[in-house]
Amino acid sequence: MRILFISAFYPPHVIGGWEQLVEELNDGLRRRGHTTHVLTSTHGVAGAAHAQDGVERTLLLESNLQFYQPAAMFSYRQRTQHNLDATRATIEGFQPDVIFVHIMWNLSRGVPWQAEQLARGRVVYYVADHWAYSPDPHEAYWRDPAGDPLRRTLKRLIAPLPLSVVRQDRKRFQLAFDRVLCVSAAIRQ
Repeated sequence: MRILFISAFYPPHVIGGWEQLVEELNDGLRRRGHTTHVLTSTHGVAGAAHAQDGVERTLLLESNLQFYQPAAMFSYRQRTQHNLDATRATIEGFQPDVIFVHIMWNLSRGVPWQAEQLARGRVVYYVADHWAYSPDPHEAYWRDPAGDPLRRTLKRLIAPLPLSVVRQDRKRFQLAFDRVLCVSAAIRQ
């Protein structure tokens, strides 16, 4: 079977333990004779890297991991389109039998949406946190008030524009979640 993993992060460039689970699943399935491929972000590498040993690091994260940078909205559309194109190219090139979507935190919902469009009925989600219904980094930043009065006023004036862009994409990239594995009953609920 040909299995494509999609994950925001993948070893050795990790921020926690969930991406290490993807690596363990990938290695285990390879040992059982399956052909696997990983589509992940450029996190930890300088620029986009081509596929190496079945790991393709081409997806762009939505924002800086430590501090949100409001200027990231200027490249939002470009980043989203890049990720849609990269996802399409990987799926069309690898021709997976199944797509296993894992960690989507800080990636556009357009990535799994594109997978659902191109591989109907063959996308499986492993959900281990609240990314499926949590606001993305842009929405979280622009929705929350700033601490000081001047910044709070500026954010309140500017926020409707970036929020409308993000909300349009949230409506555009409606995910079906036809096949979902959850880490716990609490996450499933």
